[in-house]
Amino acid sequence: MSQIELNQNRVNEIINILFSSILDKEKKLPNFIYKSPIVTVGFLTDSYFILSFLDKENAEKSKLFREKGFNPFPFLIKPKNISAKSIVSVDHAIDGHFQNTKFINAYSFDLGKDSTFILQNHTVRVESKELGRIEYIINLAYVISFGDNINFVNFYDYLENLVFYSMNLWGSQA
Repeated sequence: MSQIELNQNRVNEIINILFSSILDKEKKLPNFIYKSPIVTVGFLTDSYFILSFLDKENAEKSKLFREKGFNPFPFLIKPKNISAKSIVSVDHAIDGHFQNTKFINAYSFDLGKDSTFILQNHTVRVESKELGRIEYIINLAYVISFGDNINFVNFYDYLENLVFYSMNLWGSQA
């Protein structure tokens, strides 16, 4: 399979939409966004994309996982080639929202096709042979899975729609 390339300029445009709303007093964003520093971590595979916003501590953990040869969010998404327990199965679902969740000793998501959802304050706690006992928090993430409708060309549009959806969601909670 050829290397999948991320259009970083398009992702940056979408990130700017989110952070420009900080200036809009009408928009209520998650509290951690107003604290600094915030680290953006994008992760693209052949079946999904994650755009996350992490506080410094969790960004360091993500970086350490990558340095050890793992993806930046171990046990978040169950790999397709293994049989293992997962907490939630998501397939053909648009605009999901998981907030203040803590998933322990299992993969968080069995990710099917053509899905989009937001993770907000999501904790993963797992004990594994490979990594030992790990715990990390995803402060905010947008997750998009590919399938028949969402693909490598149009997933940026789905990402932008998910960002707008989250801003509307937070605005309604104000």
